[in-house]
Parts: sequence; C-alpha cells; structure tokens
Amino acid sequence: MSKRRFARALLVLSLFAFTACGGSEEPEVAAPQEEPPTEDATSPEDGATDGADASPTGDQATDGAGGDGAASGDVAEVCAAGEDEGALVLSTNAQGAEDLSAVFQEQYPGIQVEVLVQTAGQSAETLLTELGANQTPSFDVSYTTPSVAEPLLDAEAMLDVDWTALGVPEEQLMFDGEAVHWIDFVYILSYNTDLVDESQVPSSWTDLLDSDLPVAIDERGHGFGEYALLVGYEDARSFAEQLIQRGNLVYAPTAGGRMATTVASGGAAFGFMDHLSQIMRLQESGAPVDWVRTEEVTAAPFGFYVADGARNANAAQCFVAWAASPEGVAAHEDIANQPPITGFEYDSELRDMILEEWGASVATQSDLSLEEIQENGEFRAEIAELF
Repeated sequence: MSKRRFARALLVLSLFAFTACGGSEEPEVAAPQEEPPTEDATSPEDGATDGADASPTGDQATDGAGGDGAASGDVAEVCAAGEDEGALVLSTNAQGAEDLSAVFQEQYPGIQVEVLVQTAGQSAETLLTELGANQTPSFDVSYTTPSVAEPLLDAEAMLDVDWTALGVPEEQLMFDGEAVHWIDFVYILSYNTDLVDESQVPSSWTDLLDSDLPVAIDERGHGFGEYALLVGYEDARSFAEQLIQRGNLVYAPTAGGRMATTVASGGAAFGFMDHLSQIMRLQESGAPVDWVRTEEVTAAPFGFYVADGARNANAAQCFVAWAASPEGVAAHEDIANQPPITGFEYDSELRDMILEEWGASVATQSDLSLEEIQENGEFRAEIAELF
C-alpha cells in the first residue's frame, strides 16, 4: 500500500470519530415538495446515514482506484471527453439537485447524471473509505463546506483540476483550488405571521429574549455556532443560557427543513437560525412565514469537487464548471433560492436583496481557518450539552 493510501486509511478512522460526534453544522437537505420531511432526514454535512446506499454497487464496485483519464484543455474539450464517458454520479442531498441535473442534461444531453443522496459528511466518509480500500469511488462529484473538508484535504481525496482553465474565476476557488464555490446557505430569524403580531416582530436576534412566544431551536447546538460568528463565543453561550432560562423552546432541527415547517405549521412562533431558502420556498407556496431583516446574517459556503480517481472525471469537471458558471448558478437560484452570497461577484436578485435592499452584513465560514472551524464545531457540541 502506498504512503498516500495508508494515510487515507488512517484518516478514515479520524473521520468516523468526527461524524460519530455529530460532525458539524450542515445547512439543509433536499427540501420537501409535497409532504413534510421524514423523521430520519439529515442535513448536508451530517455524518449519520439517512438510508441512502453509500457503498459501491454494480460495476462501480471495483478494485483499484482508477478513472484518472481526465482530458486537458478548455471546457469544450473536457465536456466533449465527458460526453464520451456518457455519465456521472453526483453525491449530494442539496435542495433541487435532480432539477439542476436535468437543466445540465439539456445543455449536455450526452452526459446522464445519477444523483446519489448523501450529505457532504456521508460523501466524505464514503470517499475516504473507498480510496483507503483502493476502490474506484462510487461517485464522481460531491460538495463540501469548510466544516467537513479537512479530512478530504488531508487525504488528498479531491482530484487536482486546473479550474481556471475551465473558465472558473480564481476568486471562486476554495481550499487552494481543490473545490469550486457553488452556493451559500443563509441563516435567518424566521417567524409565523399568524402567530406574531406586527408589533411583536423582533428587530434583532436578542429581541427573542423579550418575547414569551415559542422559539424553535436546533438542540444539537447547530445555529449557535453560526450566531457566534456574529457576537463571539462568550455572548453566544450567554444567549443560549438566557434562552434556556426564558423557556418555551421547541426542539426542531434545521435538517430537512424541519425547523421551517415547524414555524410554518404554527408549532413555533420563531425559528432561530432558520434557513432562508426554506422559508422563501414556504412563503412562495402561501405559508404564513416571513423573516426578520436583522442587521447581520450568517452564511455557510458549499463548493463542488471531483473525487480523486473518479470514473467519469471529464464529465464531472464539465458538470462542476457548468454548475458554478453564471448560467448554472442562475439555474440553481431559480430552483432553490440558493445563490452564492459571499466570495465572488455574481448577478443575483436574492444576493442584491440581502446585501443592498435589505442591507444586511454577512458573516461567513469562508473567513475562518480550518482550525477556527474545528473550534466552532466544538462550541456547538458544548451548547448541545446545555439542552
């Protein structure tokens, strides 16, 4: 076994320990379309399995990591080589992934996309396990965020790609070019417009402490790590303690849009660090929800990467280059209300609404080092113990 693969095998063990502790904050899963999310829905970074088959199947279960036949050249040449491959497997549980894949296939009908439903944490665990066992990865593309990327980076599990040669702006690159910034998940203070009178709508996050109406929180500590980006760890811990003392809390994980649907259904008046995209989707469907235009919000960046040893490396690069392009990002904004808000310029109605019309400032995980991300995850675990 090579030193690189031996290192990967060791990192698998560390990732298992990481995910067993709940991983880190994961913004959301595919949003419910007709029915509320199921009990076992997980969020994009969660390490626990959600019923998806994460193991190689069929002709993907092969010995020997392979598939490094990536073409060199511009995006047209890579996409032509991708059409020769004919398919790719996208591992994600992002809202609207199937619809986005359909738009991509309209542009590149020679590349069929199969969506493997896994969170970012599950995808990382799967990939490291397969590479450590010298197996061809069961997926070609997945996405990651700073809070779950470290094991992948340590194991060099992302395929080295010259993304700028494929038309990706340098400012859109993440992790020294290993991934491509695709979307941001924006966290807000949501509320039910039937339960909260206009005079009761908070003007800030801390105004929640003055209300006696029920507040939905994620008892895993998720959301409080994001709040710490705004006010610091000491004030974030104090806020959590005051919420507990205040009482009338409803435990509703953000995973799978459960916090948003709890607020929309009247199970809680407010949702602390709810997902803007979920609230907007419910609002568009006529649900009695809105969100507080606080002065500050937080955002979690997600970026696509190609698995090292991917079977369909060219098709994968073609998909990522397209999805991260203005055309692909606009398509996903139309589908899921999730454009990139930070990190690089992009013509987006939602981005303009947040930054200009609303005038909010955005604290983002993009500004944190991997060490600071780990510290933030440890803080969330400490807050979870309080509940």
